[in-house]
Amino acid sequence: SSDKTTSQPAPVATNPKFTRLGYAVLIVVLVGATALWLRNRDILSDLYDYSSMIAAAGKIEEGLRPYTDFRSTMQSACYALPSLVEDIAGHNFLGLTWGGLLLSLTGTLAVFGLLRKGYGTTTSAIMVGAICWAGFAQHVVIFYNPLGILCLAIVIFGLAPDLPRKVVRSPRIWLVTITLIIGGANKINFQALTLGIASLLVFRQWVVGYLSGKQFLQWLAGLWIGGLLLPITLELWWTGATPQEWYYNVIGLAEARVGFVSLIFSLES
Repeated sequence: SSDKTTSQPAPVATNPKFTRLGYAVLIVVLVGATALWLRNRDILSDLYDYSSMIAAAGKIEEGLRPYTDFRSTMQSACYALPSLVEDIAGHNFLGLTWGGLLLSLTGTLAVFGLLRKGYGTTTSAIMVGAICWAGFAQHVVIFYNPLGILCLAIVIFGLAPDLPRKVVRSPRIWLVTITLIIGGANKINFQALTLGIASLLVFRQWVVGYLSGKQFLQWLAGLWIGGLLLPITLELWWTGATPQEWYYNVIGLAEARVGFVSLIFSLES
């Protein structure tokens, strides 16, 4: 039938002792991420790129928008999300840090939920622990790098190793769709990697015969519409920018920065 995409993999056999061990590991991961956040959230000896997120929230609170009111290589999610966090938790740096904790904890639980059915609780907890501590918990605010890692992980583990039989009714695919939209408004190079891997996963399903040619093209179109066209459209609506202004800020200015770095390797510079 048209809604049949793959045969479902056999569920992983679970031992109650290993299940309990897995949840214990997951709790350790969550507590560890929280401890790292508590240790680092009020350290302001050197802001590095955090100054960008602090300024981003302030600019949105002043009614400004990227691309139109000021130039920005950072995309809209890097402005909207910190501003939203400050509206909820307080208009100061400590308020902003609550977004980092929320990303670490909810991101860990979301990825664990995607992994658990295919890999079991213990293996999933270990895998998500590595992703959380090495990726999410590095930062105490909502930052484009941990957010990009989270979007990448959700999309990959949401599409692998199988695709759902009934796409519209699948909470997993709805989560992947929302994540693609957020990722598309977050950081373009992370999103390019995410869409590339996602396309390869769908391509594999076609190669092994789980998808027809028509279904493969439908999935591919859905990925790129949801991960590129829709988020850019939402960015243009929210900022009031033209496609040319978006391209100049997100692509053009970034290319200029790469060109500047390349002068280091030029014998004529």
